[in-house]
Amino acid sequence: MKIKTRSASSSVISSFRERLLAGITCIGSSITLSDPHVTDALGDSVDFFWIDQEHSQISPESLSGHFLASKARQVPAIVRVSCSSTPFIKPILDAGADGIIVPQVRSSGSFSRGSQQMVDDCRYPPVGLR
Repeated sequence: MKIKTRSASSSVISSFRERLLAGITCIGSSITLSDPHVTDALGDSVDFFWIDQEHSQISPESLSGHFLASKARQVPAIVRVSCSSTPFIKPILDAGADGIIVPQVRSSGSFSRGSQQMVDDCRYPPVGLR
């Protein structure tokens, strides 16, 4: 198994964020299958993984396997969660997600006060309340 030579996970997500902010095109793969071998097999060909829990039946156990594979390949794993409930999202972040996408949010203007509270609850101090 070929492993990419990048630095630690926080550097991987920082590099990914910097490329997005710079307008650099990043190629990702949507993961809808439970088997983490899919994530491992695609690791050398993508800049990020989009793990879709909104439209798939990926269990928490399978999700952990996908996170392990993405970390081994040093590719960020972003999860589209099935709901925007803070108690549902925190365990996904604790399991190793590099980021989350909340469903049914189309723009920052569509965020309600409760949605901002959810964002704050998912970030550690000093930028959040987690």
